[in-house]
Amino acid sequence: MKNCKYSIFTMLMAACVGFSGSAIAAGTMMQILSHRAVYDLSLDEATQRSGIATVAGRLVQEIEHVSCNGYTVNYQIVTRYGNTEGKHHLSDIRSTSWESEDGSSFRFSTRQYLNKALTDQTSGRATRGAEDKPGIGVLTKPSKETFKLDSSVVFPSEHMLRIMKVAAAGENFDRTKVYDGTSGKKVYSATSFVGKVRAPGETKIPEGVKQAGVLNSQRSWPVTVSFFDDSQPSGGEQTPSHEIQFVMFENGVSTDLVLDYGDFTVKGKLADLAVFDQEPCT
Repeated sequence: MKNCKYSIFTMLMAACVGFSGSAIAAGTMMQILSHRAVYDLSLDEATQRSGIATVAGRLVQEIEHVSCNGYTVNYQIVTRYGNTEGKHHLSDIRSTSWESEDGSSFRFSTRQYLNKALTDQTSGRATRGAEDKPGIGVLTKPSKETFKLDSSVVFPSEHMLRIMKVAAAGENFDRTKVYDGTSGKKVYSATSFVGKVRAPGETKIPEGVKQAGVLNSQRSWPVTVSFFDDSQPSGGEQTPSHEIQFVMFENGVSTDLVLDYGDFTVKGKLADLAVFDQEPCT
């Protein structure tokens, strides 16, 4: 079975967080809303080369703005893959991370299980560079290693804030280098396209979603984010290593996910939603 971790943390951060409408209206600091979103996953399309015949699973992600000094993100994605030979594999990816409010510090830990056996574990921390000085990354698992990050590199929450600002300003494009720690030292160049704003009620919410009422008064935007391996030679037409499409509401929830791994795509349908209490930050 094809390894489906890639930069999935960055993909999910790009799809599962948004911004507070009150922050836009009042012109105050833009914040990521604290919430839990649950998505039912299924196969969208697959090429013959992928060898994948079926996909079924669930994604649960919690994002919490903690004491107005940073963001804690926890997610678990459990997926059962069936191949064209009739065999099945169970993938279970679990991740937890914290990123400081100003985007200068980042800690992460990710574990991947295949058929209930631990197959991959990554953990570490990183600090962002400033004024053309490189940032520093430190891996503690699977082995200890220290490395430099380009001064332009940002972490996942800061990347999402950039997309949010693009949407709020009525613009449609962002290009950012992102480090999320899930692929060792690898950095991705993320190209984001934000589509035309949709009026409240134009994006339909699946039936049965709890607290769906908090979405009915929200604007939304279709978004596509393509991730390119920054270590690959530039020049000519490049193919993204992975891509995600979603519809982002302005209060911090997304729906209609499509995770594109090249040889196959997986759909994510919003199944449940819970918004956490959060003190306003000044």
